[in-house]
Amino acid sequence: MMNDAARDDLELRRRVIEPHRSFIVQAPAGSGKTSLLTLRYLRLLAVVERPEEIVAVTFTRKATSEMRHRIIKALGGAAGSPPADGAKDHERELHRLAVAALARSRECEWGLENNPARLHVQTIDGLNHWLARRLPLAARVGLAATLVDNATPLYAEAARRFVSLLDLNSPAAPPIDRLARALDHDPQQLSRLIEGMLGAREMWLPKLLDSSGRSDLRGEIDRLLVSAIELELRRIAQALGSIDFAPLLDLIGEAAAEGAGESPLAPLVGLRELPPATVAGVPVWEAL
Repeated sequence: MMNDAARDDLELRRRVIEPHRSFIVQAPAGSGKTSLLTLRYLRLLAVVERPEEIVAVTFTRKATSEMRHRIIKALGGAAGSPPADGAKDHERELHRLAVAALARSRECEWGLENNPARLHVQTIDGLNHWLARRLPLAARVGLAATLVDNATPLYAEAARRFVSLLDLNSPAAPPIDRLARALDHDPQQLSRLIEGMLGAREMWLPKLLDSSGRSDLRGEIDRLLVSAIELELRRIAQALGSIDFAPLLDLIGEAAAEGAGESPLAPLVGLRELPPATVAGVPVWEAL
């Protein structure tokens, strides 16, 4: 017989796996957080267009392996018989969600049974690595990005590049200028300080993103992102400015016109010149 506390706990767990809401789950070790995440992952698999739309991020490789194993095991068991009478509520819920996820996989021909690599359960470092490999130009890492356990040499290189590119005439430079004067304009000392700062960013980064007293933090971050995107687009447009694109754009326009509305070239229909270097032009740049 289920008591009130157990019934409330079960109801909360069912609410947490619903995909139309977001939750923060705080609970001690051994309380079933990984099991809950597995249920939510399976629930999401039943409604997405592609399994890659779901990204589960963990802190350790051990947690990644455990959660991936649970998902794959649940999908493998979905083709079998449901749990017997007397099984725990969690086991029945796991089987029900796995059956729905497997049915979606077969309907969309994902082949998750034979291609579990499409399940994105990764560490934070692994997710960053995956993004860098998918966006090699934006990440400026080429195709040979690797994970490193000791990033100190990379911090040193980033600090050296920052100091070498420092423009004290920039509107954002007065604080850096004051720091440089305090260091007797010693670039090596400034570089060492920045290197140390990068290695301890877990101490100061949360303060940088703290929204207390800043009513428009999200707006500031959005404006910064827009500026970064448009700066990169202007660099691309400038690099391509000396090329006569007219013949190529004619061919692209013909190819785009041949495709249906679902074609990835659809944004290029009627294109006669390079798109504007603005956020509004990003879909056209991506298609191009």
